[in-house]
Amino acid sequence: MAFSGRATYSNDTLIGEDVSDLVSTISPFETPLLDFLGDAPQSATNVLHEWVEDSLNPGTLLASSAIASATADTAFRVNGTGNNLQVGDILRMVGGNVIANEELMQVTVVTGANSITVSRGFGSVGPSSLAVGGSLELVSNASLEGADVSGDISLNRSRQYNFVQQFQKPIEVSDTQRSVNNLGGIDDEYSYQLEQRTKEILRDLEKAVILGAASGNSFGSLTAYRSMKGIWRSIATNQQTTTAALTETFLGDTIVKSAWDNGGDDVDLIVADAEWKRAIDGFIDSRIRVTDDADTFRTEVTYYESSFGRQVVLPPNRHMPYKSAMVLASDRIEVVPLQGRSFQHESLAKTGHATKGVVVGEYTVAVMNESGHARGVDTDA
Repeated sequence: MAFSGRATYSNDTLIGEDVSDLVSTISPFETPLLDFLGDAPQSATNVLHEWVEDSLNPGTLLASSAIASATADTAFRVNGTGNNLQVGDILRMVGGNVIANEELMQVTVVTGANSITVSRGFGSVGPSSLAVGGSLELVSNASLEGADVSGDISLNRSRQYNFVQQFQKPIEVSDTQRSVNNLGGIDDEYSYQLEQRTKEILRDLEKAVILGAASGNSFGSLTAYRSMKGIWRSIATNQQTTTAALTETFLGDTIVKSAWDNGGDDVDLIVADAEWKRAIDGFIDSRIRVTDDADTFRTEVTYYESSFGRQVVLPPNRHMPYKSAMVLASDRIEVVPLQGRSFQHESLAKTGHATKGVVVGEYTVAVMNESGHARGVDTDA
């Protein structure tokens, strides 16, 4: 309604209060991440929610001992991934200068998880050398015609888990409060408080999904608390840091690429705090697509597209750490309710002259294959 300059009452002989018919709420309660992720396809069936993860055999391994350039140096140690190799596998030394440091070698013997023997200079490529911790890339397997098959290189699937956290917001409204006429257009105080507590509990869930820390001390306990691990703390493999202003290079070539390097070719979502969201909005403004609207000045980036895919950039999230962002694959993140315990209102027994109730629910978040997600933060902030 446009401002008219007039009071809500027109009879100057009456005494009254000039109060808007709507209660103004300034506290933020939006939940952009929950809205984007949507409902989980299934419920949790226990307060310890578990899921199974699988992956392909690694395409690279690390040398646990130095490899000399002498072709007689054929036996060396690797970082526990030898069992994933087969006789005949072709490996490539990974160096900064491919032409100068490249050598191909072929696996001839696999001795457990930590030791292999190779034939050096495969295909007359090499020799070269590699320091401890250097990378060996699995190029391919070459097998002999008619050769028998031996060994098993399949990986064990891993069971991951998170704790289901209970959220609740109590409501208590006196009979007097429910009977009087309330300012602000509130017909029923209890219904109004129910709406407020519902907004709060959804906001709390969004915060926990992002920043929660796991505590299993309450598993089966009546005196301690269960809490979930949030997405931010679940990302362990790709934690990128900077002490400079956010640039497109750091976002794309460091954060997004780190997820892509570990198989996250399905990342489709960027969640950032207000500072980094504004920095993303400022990336090369000539590349921002602007519709023909003379009345609107737009500098908002809603999609980020690079060599590593296209991601939706959500509005700034109030609950992210200062100057930070997460790059996520939304199909591998589920906010899961405990079966029969999604958010609901329960009326409580009346004691005295008051109506009581509670908004309650139990949820957890499943972050699947965390190595395919990434996060970044300004550690100087």
